[in-house]
Amino acid sequence: MNEKRPLGGYALHWGTLAERRDHWVGFKKGAFLKAIAGGDVQALMFHDDRYPIGRQAAGTMKVWEDEHGLQLAVWPVPTSSGNDAEILVDTNSVRGWSIGYRPVEFDLIPPAKKGEKPVLMVTEATLREISLVTWPAMTDSNVKRLSIGPLPEFRHLKEILTRQNKYLDASKH
Repeated sequence: MNEKRPLGGYALHWGTLAERRDHWVGFKKGAFLKAIAGGDVQALMFHDDRYPIGRQAAGTMKVWEDEHGLQLAVWPVPTSSGNDAEILVDTNSVRGWSIGYRPVEFDLIPPAKKGEKPVLMVTEATLREISLVTWPAMTDSNVKRLSIGPLPEFRHLKEILTRQNKYLDASKH
C-alpha cells in the first residue's frame, strides 16, 4: 500500500456552475449520497479507464460530502498510472478533479434573460469516477497532497458516512 500522503481535494463545490455547450450544470448538497453509499467510485487519470489510480471498493479511495462540496482522498495504486498521478500533482501539472456522473434527479431552471443558457441543477446523480484533469469544468475544483497520512481510519469520515446512511435509510420509507 502507498505510504505517502494521499491525493485529494474538492471535486466540486455546491452551487458552483460549469458551462456546457447549451446549458450550465451545478450540484446541490446531497446529490451524491446514494452513489457514495452504494457505489464503487473509481479514480482515473483524464477520464480514461486504462489509467486507474484508486478505487472505493479496493479501499484506496474515500469519497464524501461535506457542507462545502464533494471531497475525495486517493492513495494511488503502485502502478505507472499511480506514479504518474503523484508526479503530476506534486509538480502542479494538473489543476483539479472532474467527475463522471449521470443525473438522476434535477431541476431545469430556465434562463433569466434571452440569450442566456438554462441551468441544470442536479439533486441526485450516479457517480462512476473522479478523474485528475488539467482543465476541470468546475473551476474551483482543487487537487493537492492531503495531510491525513497513509490510509487512516478517519473517525470524522466514519461519522459522516454513518449520518449519510441513516439519511438514506430514512428516505426509503
